[in-house]
Amino acid sequence: MGWPSTLSREARSDGTIIAAAAIEIVGGAAAMVFAIAGLLHYVPASKAHLCAIVLGAALAMNAGLLAAERRRVTRRNLLTALDTVEFSGGVSVEAAAGIAAMVVGLLASHGVDRATMTSMGALVLGIATIVGGGVTTQINLAVADSAAGESSHDIGYAAVAFAATVQVVAGIGAIVLAGLALAGFSAATLAFAAYFAVGSASVVVGIALAGRMAGGGGSAGA
Repeated sequence: MGWPSTLSREARSDGTIIAAAAIEIVGGAAAMVFAIAGLLHYVPASKAHLCAIVLGAALAMNAGLLAAERRRVTRRNLLTALDTVEFSGGVSVEAAAGIAAMVVGLLASHGVDRATMTSMGALVLGIATIVGGGVTTQINLAVADSAAGESSHDIGYAAVAFAATVQVVAGIGAIVLAGLALAGFSAATLAFAAYFAVGSASVVVGIALAGRMAGGGGSAGA
């Protein structure tokens, strides 16, 4: 009697992760296109803050969906207290950072110290991207735990693990670029570059997670 409900619960969980991944892909891709257009001067520097709004909204929605996965993450084998903090705290930081990025983006759109607000948005998103690497890792471990023994998931696991590393590297890059922008070095150009880094990391993670879950995810092992 319990097996179908467990399978259904795992399937719903897989669907939630796929939805979160789709949001990351769409938001990241939109920011990448806009950032490239800005770097090529097809979009004026005064519009760079729009990247903060798009990425912030995507991050906040993504965090909201992933928060529902806390039960799945915290019931896996060999779980430590640090793992729980990394996931729960990470999702909270992502949600807060997403909202903060939207706020500074909206302030910039209303002319409030546009250069500083735009750079601050990139800085906040860079920090959230680093933290997101830990969240991605915990989700990957939880899925691997529920799909134990399924060798077909090995490539998917490696892909998501690589994507989590990309998140950390991209986040560090975005923070450095945003810091330089705040220091006054070609603020708009560096901000666009930082948003491109964050957007590209979102796309990589989204594709890796969606591919892993669509390929069977954890429901195979339920």
